[in-house]
Amino acid sequence: MTTETYMPYELLPPKENWEANSTRRLSRTDLQKAMPTVKRFVERPIETDLNVFEHTAPIVFQSGTGVNDELDGSDSKSPINFTVPNQFVPRGLKPKPASELSLKEKADLNRYKSSQMETHHAQAVGSSSRRRDLLCQHIYQKRVKGDVTHSVIADQWDYEVRIREEDRTVDTLKEYVRIIWKIITDAEE
Repeated sequence: MTTETYMPYELLPPKENWEANSTRRLSRTDLQKAMPTVKRFVERPIETDLNVFEHTAPIVFQSGTGVNDELDGSDSKSPINFTVPNQFVPRGLKPKPASELSLKEKADLNRYKSSQMETHHAQAVGSSSRRRDLLCQHIYQKRVKGDVTHSVIADQWDYEVRIREEDRTVDTLKEYVRIIWKIITDAEE
């Protein structure tokens, strides 16, 4: 049996570090208790080793701001729409729940280009998104035709680092991968 990876093998740490003991299974209750512990154990070294500060994720964006990702570059995966009454806006505000944060993070990084955020420092954003018009295999518990590349509910954690143009190299990427891999393997121990 071969293990498929999405990364070239030369970027990965030695193969003997790959095998985590994945044969142990926790009960549903023990799993729910373990998740915050693991999260805290992983978050602290991420904050220090990767110079990360946590950024608050918005729940909704105002329509038309250009920071809510439509997931596939079109309106075919339309966000949930609703209107919020507002005395200053005759037809009300039309916010859309955040469906993904990558465009918002890039806008934030551009805003932080001043001395507010140093090079090789990063922001981390955790969010929980709801999406409509997406078929999701695990909800229907059977094979479905359609787009299963995104789920209806997305709990995500995103990390964006500010680097200089000259640091956009494979060597820089390898260094970040090594740091992240060490954090993950330390958590496994």
